This record gives sequence, C-alpha cells and structure tokens, in this order.
Amino acid sequence: NTCYHVFAIRKTSDGSGDILFSLSATAPTMPTGYAGFRRISSIRTDGGGVIHGFINYGRKFTYKTPIRDAYVTGAGTSFTTTTTTSTPLGVRTNGIYNIGASGNGSLLLARAVGSNAVTIPTGGVVDEAFLAGYGMNTNDTIEIFSIQVECLSNAASQIIMQGQGGVSITYVVTTLGYEEIE
Repeated sequence: NTCYHVFAIRKTSDGSGDILFSLSATAPTMPTGYAGFRRISSIRTDGGGVIHGFINYGRKFTYKTPIRDAYVTGAGTSFTTTTTTSTPLGVRTNGIYNIGASGNGSLLLARAVGSNAVTIPTGGVVDEAFLAGYGMNTNDTIEIFSIQVECLSNAASQIIMQGQGGVSITYVVTTLGYEEIE
C-alpha cells in the first residue's frame, strides 16, 4: 500500500534516458552516472505490492477499482475530521471522491485542509446549508445519500470531512482517482 513517484532521468555520459521509481516526490535517489530528473506521475500499490490499475488521460488518473479510505460509523451529530485518502503522497492533487452518509437530516462536506470550517445553521433545518455540502433533510428515520465530489488534497493526501445531522452520522469516503496539479 505504497505510493511510488515515476521520474524520467538522464544519463550523464551520453544523455540517454531511463525511468526511476522513488518514494520521494521531490528528491529521488539517483543511480550512479545519472543527473537530471523530471517527475512524470505516481503509481500506488496494494498491500501485496501489486500496482492498482488505472486509466490515465493527461494529468488525470482514474482507478479501475475505487479505493475505500474511510468508513466511519457513529461520527457524531457535528464533526470535523481529517481523512487520509489514496491520492499520491508528496504532491497536491485535485482528488475525485465518492462520499456518502446516512443519518436523519445529515449533511456532509469534503473540503481542503487549511480551509475554513463552514458554519451550518442550527435548529434542525439544514436546507440553507446545502450550499456548503451535500445532504438530505426529510422526516425519515434513516436517510442515505452518495455523490461524487472533487476536493484539493494536501501533500499528505488528506482532506477534511465536516458533517452535521439530526442523529449520529455514518459516512464513507472512496477515492475514485485524482488530477495532478503539481
């Protein structure tokens, strides 16, 4: 379950090129006789060392099999938590996620680390807060929603999940892919 950064590298003696995989996004350990590098992209492996399949177009990567990063039951009726996602470590990306929640009157927001918390109106009515996130507000005892969102991740692959509900919320965050922005 590791992120490797892929670099094009140049051989000093004749200028020929090669490819290097590194855990570092900015300072790869170069083999002897090579100087000069440029980061191309990243790949992720699973717990067994197998590369997660992906579809690539330009700087956008979509996982062939989405990766569930968080499944939190009983998060509370009002919470803000940092969630680590399956975007590349060491670089900022525009993560593409599926977020879902269940709980009466629930509202869920994915936002960038460092952004300000959203003030959600109190009093059991979250209709006005839909501008801040995604949610449902009916009189049903169990509500479930799921939606695809994009959110900037930091270099530690983290985003902030903020939620509020009439009952303790259960939520899930699944990484569908990402777009490299650095």
